Amino acid sequence: MGTAKRTAHTERMNALRAEAQRIVSTGRCPQCQAGLHRNLALHGWWQCDRFGAEGFRKDTTGESCSFQTFTH
Repeated sequence: MGTAKRTAHTERMNALRAEAQRIVSTGRCPQCQAGLHRNLALHGWWQCDRFGAEGFRKDTTGESCSFQTFTH
């Protein structure tokens, strides 16, 4: 990968991490406004409380949500 491509890639990844950290700092899912929680399986993995199948979700009060993000 050339220097320009590497620099562009690094800048894009930094922007994505900054956006993920901003979202996590709100404590709310940007798609459904439910809470967020860390999935401890991977460092920096955050999921909506309504992520996953019913019975496995932290919050079952609303429809399932697919939001998840990484901060690292």
